[in-house]
Amino acid sequence: MADLTKSIAGLNSAVDVTSNAGAASQTIVCDRGDEKVFIRMSNADEATALVTFAGNGFGAPVDVEVTLEENDVKVIQLESNRVKAPSTQKITATVTDADGTEYSGTVTNVAFEVIEAFKSLTD
Repeated sequence: MADLTKSIAGLNSAVDVTSNAGAASQTIVCDRGDEKVFIRMSNADEATALVTFAGNGFGAPVDVEVTLEENDVKVIQLESNRVKAPSTQKITATVTDADGTEYSGTVTNVAFEVIEAFKSLTD
């Protein structure tokens, strides 16, 4: 399970954003407190993908699911305290078919761009 590369954006500042090819399971490191994490997801595959962010957090944990049809582009804002595992400081994201089974498409066609938002880069 690989960590996705993320960009850290402060208020009123622009950053370059890295696109990450998807995998069956990947993680996002969130070790700067109660982050607001924005994730842009796209699906260039004809197979519909279900992206699930596991509810591992301590603040009313809840699984968050996003369905991506072919050519969909969606953005989600995650509260890290609801989906981040306290023991690892990571959010786990999986890509599956809509029924939760192994993804039938090419999983690397599901891309992620991860942005953490802070008031300033010194927060």
